[in-house]
Amino acid sequence: MNATKPFHLATLLTSDALRRLAGAQSLSRGQSYFAGGQVRSLLEDGETITARVSGTREYRVWLTGGKRP
Repeated sequence: MNATKPFHLATLLTSDALRRLAGAQSLSRGQSYFAGGQVRSLLEDGETITARVSGTREYRVWLTGGKRP
């Protein structure tokens, strides 16, 4: 039997990959929010990573390898 390893989106999310996908300005803002403790409820569920972010208002963000949650 050949077991398949579970897929984790987080293993693909390097800084370079995020910069290409989101843009340098969005990545920089996200890193600042994370460093400042404004990223909350960071969860990975299969092909999707979700978080609540407190910026100018509170909102939800997601990164997905499939359909939008």
